[in-house]
Order: sequence, then C-alpha cells, then structure tokens
Amino acid sequence: MRVRTVVQWSLLLPLAAFPAAAQAQEEGLEEVVQELFITETVYPQGQGEVQLTVDSNLETGYLGRFTAEYGITDQLQVMGSTPVVQDDDGSTNGEWSVGALYNLLNTQALAASVEVEAEFSSADDVVFEPALIAARQLGPMLQVHGTVSAAFGDETEYFSGPGAMMDAGMFSPTLELTASGQEHLETTIGLTPGIYLHLGHHAEIGAAAPIRLHGHDLPELRAIATLEF
Repeated sequence: MRVRTVVQWSLLLPLAAFPAAAQAQEEGLEEVVQELFITETVYPQGQGEVQLTVDSNLETGYLGRFTAEYGITDQLQVMGSTPVVQDDDGSTNGEWSVGALYNLLNTQALAASVEVEAEFSSADDVVFEPALIAARQLGPMLQVHGTVSAAFGDETEYFSGPGAMMDAGMFSPTLELTASGQEHLETTIGLTPGIYLHLGHHAEIGAAAPIRLHGHDLPELRAIATLEF
C-alpha cells in the first residue's frame, strides 16, 4: 500500500464516512478525550489553559516523554515536548520539540486545525513537521479525527490516520488506524484500540495495545496521562 494513498484516504474518512447532516451544526466539538494514543486531536487549549501530558510505550528502558501545551487564545496554542526519558539511568533519547496549533474551524459538522512542530537535537539538526487535522461529530456519542502529517529532514517521512473516540461517561473507548513510513520504503500500518478513564473534568489516564497489520513491529502497550488546569 502506497503511503500517499493512505494519506489521502485517512483525511477523507472522517469527513465523508457518513452523509452530511441536512443542516450543519454550528456548535463546537465537545472534548471527549484530550489526546489520542497515536494520531492527533483537533482541539486547541482554551485561552490561559495549560495541559500537561506524559506518554510512554511501556517498553524496556522507556520511562516516558513529557509535553506541555498552553492556550494563547481560544484558537491558538503553543507546545513543547522533552526527549524520551530512559528508566535505567535517567538519560534521554531523541529530540526536543516545540510547535503551535491553530484551530481554523470548530463546528460539529466539521472542525479543522493546522499544526507545525520543529524537532531538534542541535541547531544543525532540525526536522519540521506540518500537520492537518480534521474532525466531525457522528451522532451523539462518536467523534472521528483524521491526521495527515509529514516530517521534513534528511529523509521525508509521512504519517496519516483516522481515530475514533466514544463518549461513554467515565470511560471513553478509542480506535485508531495509522500508517507511517518513508517514500520508497515499506509502510507500517497499525490498528490501536484503547480506552480512557476520566478522573474528574480535567484529568484522564488511558492505555492502548497497538496491533501490527503490516510493516515494522509496534509497541505492545501505550499509556497516556493528562492534566489540564
């Protein structure tokens, strides 16, 4: 399966999976879960809000990565992430990243955001990652978000995937279908079922078990915890 074909369909799926409502809903999307496990969500932080996230693949030697997001306005947020922290000696592995997300449109019929991140390990080694995220409400309980992104460095990498989330009260099941790879190389495709537990209105924890459908192996278990204030 070609990467670009997956990229095209992954963004179209949340927009065209169901016929549009006869009358577009003007209310904005309600936040079901703050983050998906692999793909991005369309939500920005509200003005003055802070969100702290720790995520981990729960593999040997991998403790986690920390991300902070801050809402400058209700449409614009900035963010930063640390490298991965190793649990054996406390060392770090990977790159720092900074970025911004801008919400272009926010209705239940269609919501869209653009995001740009820069990953760097030094001033001479910077990778830029633009992304387009779209979402829509499907009925009273279900939302679908779709991400298309690329990483421009020494080698261009592509990522795409739709992710679904269900508002089931204290628990929110999620399901993501993702594809990632490099041009002219094998594409890795995975299916990631997960679930979140809401700890009040501003905190949640979740776990997911990625399943490899094609390509390289995926982590056996992924966990995320978020706190918003």
